[in-house]
Amino acid sequence: MRGQAFPTALMVAPGIAGYTKELDVRPALIGPDEAKKLLTAAGYPNGFEMVLDCPNDRYVNDEKVCQAVVAMVARTGIKLNLRAQTRLKFFAQIALQVANPVPAVNMYMLGWSPGSTYDVHNVLENLLQCFDQKARKGQTNNGRYCDKRLTELSDQMEVETDKAKRDAMIVEATKIYRDDFAFLPIHQQTVIWAARKNVDLFQSPDNYFHLRMVRMK
Repeated sequence: MRGQAFPTALMVAPGIAGYTKELDVRPALIGPDEAKKLLTAAGYPNGFEMVLDCPNDRYVNDEKVCQAVVAMVARTGIKLNLRAQTRLKFFAQIALQVANPVPAVNMYMLGWSPGSTYDVHNVLENLLQCFDQKARKGQTNNGRYCDKRLTELSDQMEVETDKAKRDAMIVEATKIYRDDFAFLPIHQQTVIWAARKNVDLFQSPDNYFHLRMVRMK
């Protein structure tokens, strides 16, 4: 990433309401041999094989990141067959997961930013709550991860007005998904803009280009 990203253990970046620095600690790494022992204990002494879906034109170095994941995971005995394709085909494939009872994907890369609210609840409601089509909760929870306590906390913090109580809910929910490895956060990529010397440009954190924020010298 040429120094333009940083490792993370959480689903939100610093600057998002609800980010908890104390919990943003990646787990200690284990070696391939230890990983193989864990696979054997789980009933996969010879590893297993599945598809890793990734876009190749959506995130910075998205296909290269997935290629690195494939190579690293292969050392444990798990074979990931990389299916990297343009984002239009990729997201169409992911969308099949919502209505199709048969999984449309095994494992996939996803980037997410709660740019509409700048609050951690956006991530909890869309990615981590138990999938509920009627209530429109967990709409992007394509892995169908479901923890009833996390879902309960997410619903409560949606209406809680006491900041101290809400912050405590956020911490508890964050610990649940982090310790469960509900997702495997990799990194937060840096927002990068460039401008000529005769341009004053405000870099919006949502990465949108707001013409009203531009001034020519």
